[in-house]
Amino acid sequence: MIDLTKFCHPKRDDISAPWSDREHSYATNGVMVVRVPRRDAVPPQQPSSERLSDAVERYLIGLSSTGDGTPFSSWIAVSHLDIGEKIPLPPNPCQTCAGSGVVIETQCERCDGKGFRACGECGNDCDCQGCNGYGSTSSPAKSGDPSAVMCDDCEGDGDLSIAKENTTPQAVRIGPYIFDRSLVLLLRELPGLRLDAGAEAWWMNPDTQRYGDGVDPFMPMPVRFTFDGGVGAALPLRGKYDELSRIATSKEN
Repeated sequence: MIDLTKFCHPKRDDISAPWSDREHSYATNGVMVVRVPRRDAVPPQQPSSERLSDAVERYLIGLSSTGDGTPFSSWIAVSHLDIGEKIPLPPNPCQTCAGSGVVIETQCERCDGKGFRACGECGNDCDCQGCNGYGSTSSPAKSGDPSAVMCDDCEGDGDLSIAKENTTPQAVRIGPYIFDRSLVLLLRELPGLRLDAGAEAWWMNPDTQRYGDGVDPFMPMPVRFTFDGGVGAALPLRGKYDELSRIATSKEN
């Protein structure tokens, strides 16, 4: 039995925990969703996610009797999920804090800390050019300075590459699809994983229409999948990426 909490988004209140609705229990992190038969231990849907189940079901069309029965052209069986190590980005010391991770905040003299000034031409308020609308300016500080605060530009790491590394996709190819490494780590949790090959054309050709009527044809088309004990969908990366690794697959009719 998979741990549904691993597929949630800890920093979003509406999807920070699994929920149950009707015959199923769900979990999503915003770019991937899994659905399993309803579990008694998973609480019912909350008001904050009132229509979330219906939205999720639209991504799972063809995987249940509630969908339109859209057939799968073929399946991609994933034989294993042995991915490469994450590639670190080269160091990029933060210029705002000079690599210390902390700064001294000083009230902007040009706007007296308001963050805005009256435009000299039209008289309307506009962002202060001296502080970019923040109301204060930052200068490097030494670590341990009691008056220093965390540098927002590098999130206190002193190096911009660390924060960027957490948001920069690292591509892993599974069949025709390229997923971010973070999603592949989640897919690895699913036994008997099989991907729907029907989305291949859309991801390979940006002019290809999505399946179904009444759906924005340019909205990203999720790749649906099944696994032992459930179903789900995930959004691959679109575009050109240096591939970290490739996953062995085989196509089934």
